[in-house]
Order: sequence, then structure tokens, then C-alpha cells
Amino acid sequence: MTTFLEISTFFEQLENISSRLELRDKLGNFLYSLTPTEGAITTYFITGRLAPKFVDAEFAVSEKTIIHVLEDLLAKSETEIKRLKQEYNDYGNIFKELTQHKIQKSSLPLATIYEKLWDIVKATGKGSQKIKFDLLKNLLSSTSPVEGKFIIRIILGRMRLGISERTILDAISIKTDAPKQARQIAEKAFGLTSDIGYVSSLFIQNSDLDSIMHKSQFTPGIPIAAKLVEREKTIKNVFKRIPTPYEEPKYDGLRCQAHIYKTEELKSLSNRIWYKYTSSRETLRLSNSADSIHVKLFSRNLESLTSMFPEIVRGFKQVGQALFQRYPNAKAFVFDGEVVGFNPNTNEFSPFTDTMTRRRKYNVDEAATETPVKIFTFDVIFWDKTALLDTPLRKRKELLEKIRDIHPDIILTPTHTPQTPKKAEQLFLDYVSEGLEGVIFKDPNSLYTPGLRRFDWIKFKRAMKKELADTIDVVALGYYYGTGKWAKFGIGAILVGIYDEKKDRYLTITKVGTGITEEQWKMLKKTLDQYKISRQLPNVEIPKQLMPDVLLEPAVVMELEADEITKSPTHSAGFALRFPRFKRLRDKDPTQTTSLHEIQEMFSETRN
Repeated sequence: MTTFLEISTFFEQLENISSRLELRDKLGNFLYSLTPTEGAITTYFITGRLAPKFVDAEFAVSEKTIIHVLEDLLAKSETEIKRLKQEYNDYGNIFKELTQHKIQKSSLPLATIYEKLWDIVKATGKGSQKIKFDLLKNLLSSTSPVEGKFIIRIILGRMRLGISERTILDAISIKTDAPKQARQIAEKAFGLTSDIGYVSSLFIQNSDLDSIMHKSQFTPGIPIAAKLVEREKTIKNVFKRIPTPYEEPKYDGLRCQAHIYKTEELKSLSNRIWYKYTSSRETLRLSNSADSIHVKLFSRNLESLTSMFPEIVRGFKQVGQALFQRYPNAKAFVFDGEVVGFNPNTNEFSPFTDTMTRRRKYNVDEAATETPVKIFTFDVIFWDKTALLDTPLRKRKELLEKIRDIHPDIILTPTHTPQTPKKAEQLFLDYVSEGLEGVIFKDPNSLYTPGLRRFDWIKFKRAMKKELADTIDVVALGYYYGTGKWAKFGIGAILVGIYDEKKDRYLTITKVGTGITEEQWKMLKKTLDQYKISRQLPNVEIPKQLMPDVLLEPAVVMELEADEITKSPTHSAGFALRFPRFKRLRDKDPTQTTSLHEIQEMFSETRN
């Protein structure tokens, strides 16, 4: 039985490793020394969670609460704790350094700590903040300094280990007899289950890759990774790749996966370590009524959107009623689409920033009145009793037609079949004139490949009067204090990077400091400061001459415009952006930023 002290000590060892490959190997060796259940818990902890993203397992413990707990435990004032935060960059380090004198008590088992952390999550309703405070204070009082350090980090969701879910997939694959094949299976299993702990436990308990895939099935009510798109510079290039494409408008909204299910499909998840803590809560909402229809909405990041869009839930409930009446023995129906703000008075789309205001937990009805939304549904990936991931798009589109006009807020995305690049170009211009950002071309025979980017779905959007045809999604890696008028903000430029999928690392590509208002600077600094770290992580490559004043854990994704991509001997990506301009923050996982491969492709396109 593994103790939490052993886990915490191992996490500290990982902090001192600067080589990504060494980190991967050490992590793999350690995970395979654990039981499957312990391996699942450990990988959740590494990601700063107790369960996958689609599970409502938020601690709802603010930094202010952490400060007050530390005040009591350390006999320090709030001012002193805040000063120490500036020194250590981390509340976990404060606890460890100031409690080194504690006498080591016998450590609790890993499973016990996991259960106690769930107690904090499950404290809800009136008086819950006081309960959470007491539970956390008691837990920290009974642990060693290093254990307390990581308990605080887990609660804040900021582990600062430089380990992504992809690193974990690499680690569990490298220890098998066929690492390359195992890595492909791990990626596919994760794409289908969205559950890094479950996938890790499968690898630890079973070396049979076929068995792992058999146990990694698409379960309605649980999101799968979204199919991703490639990009092309010209429509002629698109037609070379897809001779007879579908062409659809590209909406600037929130990617949304909608699950409609009636039977208790989710009970098949009872073997997941987190299930017993959630099955009776709002998270899964299982009903004993065979007539009850459940609707779940999930974001691109696999997080629940259900409570944020009540009108979309009502719409899909009506769709579900119609479909289950037609198919009384059906298991579920799952759709993919884009939620977009839509002004019914002007019959126009709302700006993306307005749509984003709907992502909230409070005053949802008020927000729904201020910014109504619709969902433009473009795909169906589960129908009746069958997952459609291996079904050609043209057949999926035929099924999608069966929900047309059932509810006014559930709209089918228009699908065109242009016969020539010229006709496709005209369609593109028509949509741009309507205020959309471009179009998506799709191969009618394309399959739905979760989390994978292939040239069977290609986006095309053009920023008029700019040489660079598309925006770039980047992740903040650090920032510089700034001089002159920016000195008052404590931030004057942000060092940003892109993701190298092959090597699972982040590479610098530019500094950005233009296109940002004073209010945005204040907002950005407050956001970025949540991810300050004191060391360069092993999966981040920053050249010495670019070292920022403040290092950041890769977490905050932003969208940039730029005039062009150039070769760069300075940036670790080997490329730089010319005249980069901040556009907005993005709701994306940092591994979903524009990849190094995409940058290479975009650079080549501008040179042809």
C-alpha cells in the first residue's frame, strides 16, 4: 500500500529533473510500481485534479481561503503570507518551508488522502466555505511538510511539474514491449475516454493492447476528444487534397459536444475510481426513470457546459424526445457543433467576446437574456445504439438531417458541394461578408477521428490585407516587467510559444506587447500571475537571451494576429512572428496551440 508521503516525495524528485526524457522514464517506472488504482489517482494528481475534466470535481477553494488556512497554521498575518507568496511564487512551498520543524507523523495511504480531498469537493451549499476551511486545515495539520505542499497544489490545480497528459501517455507506453504501437493505442484510448487515470490504470494492469482498446469504448454521456482541422493557404490546394469537398461556414463560437441519453449508460463507469464519489451528485445525474432524457454539453476542453446554456439543453431535450419516440430502444444520440451568440432583433451573429460571457456559473438566466445563443450542429457521432466514428461523413450527414427543424435553437450547419474552386471561393466570400471568419472543407468520406488533425477537414480563412492567412494560437511562457509607462503595470511584454507535438515540449516563437489596452494589461497580468513558477520546466525550451523576468507554467492560451512568419535563429521554434498583435484569450488546452508542424506548413505556404 503506497502512502501519500511516497507520492509527494516522488513529485519533489520530478521537480528536480530538467530532462524531459528522464522525466518520462522516471514517471513510467514509478507508475508501473503502483497498483492500477494508485496509478489512476497519481495521474489525476499530476494534472491537479481528482478526476477527468468532464467530472464536476472542483474544490471551489479560493486563494483567499488558502491564505486564511496558512494564517492559522503558520501564525502569520495575511500581509506576511502575501509577501511570502512573492518570495516563493507558490503557497505549497510556503507551507513546506515554514513547517520543516514539524515532527513527521506516519503518513496516510494514498487512497485515504484521495478520499479526504473528495470530502472537500463534496462540501456544498450554505456554510460550505467554513466546512472546506476546516477540512483543509485539519488535513494539512496531519500531514508532513512535503505532503502539505502538494495537497495545496492539487487543490489549486497548479502542480508545476511540467507534465502534460501527453507526457503521461508517453510514460505508460515506453515501458511496454511495443512502445510505438502502445503510444498509438494510448492516444486512441485517451481520445475515446477522455480519462487519463483510467487509461493509465488499464496499461498498469494489462499488457494486452487489444484488451486495452476493447475497454476504451465511446460511452454516451462522456465526451470524446474533438476532431481537429488542418489549414490551407488557397482553395486550389484544398481541391487538390479533396477533389469533391463539402463546404461549410466556420462559426466563431464555442465548440460544443451534445450528448442525449435515456438509459443508465453511465453505470458502465462504476469501475472508475472517481465514480462512487459522483454517481449520486449532479455530475452524472442518473435516473431510475426509463422515460427520463438526459442532456450533457461539453466544451472542446472536455469540461461541462450544461449549466451555462439552458436554452441549448432544452432544445436538445426536445430533439431527444422526438428521436426516442422514433427509436424507443435507442441508447443515445451525440452531436458536434458550435455555440454562437445570435441577436434575434438584428438577425446577426454576436461577437465572440459576447458569446464568451455565457461561460459562467452564476446569473446564467440574466446572461441568456443579454446574449441569446444557438448551436450550429455539423456532425453526429453516436446514433441509436452505434458509435459512428468509423462511418463516412456523408452517411453521418444523412442521419443529421433527421433532426432538422425540430427546435429553433438547434440549427443544422449549411453544407454545400461546390464543383469548382471558383464556386467555393464565391461561397467563402459570401460567408465572410456575413461577418464569419471563413469556411471548413470536409471530405465526404472522412471518418471522425477524436483528437487527431488530418487533411480530410481543412479550414480556410483569410485576414484581408495581411500576408499571413490565419491567426496563431500560442501559450504564455513568461513575461517581462516593462519600462516607461508599462512599468506601472509590472508587465510590458509576454513571451509566448507553440507546441511541438512530436517532442511534447513548448517552443518560443515571439514576444507580444502590442494590440493590448491598459485594461487588458491589468487583466492579463492578473491571469498570468496565477501560473508564476520559480524554475524553467523540462517541457519548455527558452533560449537564455530570451529568459523572461517572470516564468509561467504553460496554461494561458491566446490568439495572435501577425503580418508573417519568418525564420528565427533566436527563438527555439526556429521561427518568429513579424508584428504580432494580441487578439484575445482562448479557451484551449495549451497542447492545442498552433503546432510546430502547422507553423512550418504556414511558412512554406507563404514562400510558394
